[in-house]
Amino acid sequence: MIVPELNSIKKENAKIKLSLGLINKRLDDVNRHLVDQSRRIDETNKRTDVVREGLEQKIDATNNRIDQLTFQVAR
Repeated sequence: MIVPELNSIKKENAKIKLSLGLINKRLDDVNRHLVDQSRRIDETNKRTDVVREGLEQKIDATNNRIDQLTFQVAR
């Protein structure tokens, strides 16, 4: 009476272990993908910072030129 039920439990346990192994593999794949995406975001942020710095310099130069022109007109 106990042996057939024990065999059934062993089979279910084997299925659960197989499912758990597949789930863990999928989680590892997702984690690798997230790490890759994070790296790409960091690289994009660095490029954005470089562009922002360049634009700030151009804006400062334009503002200085406007200030010079305004000073000349005010005289």
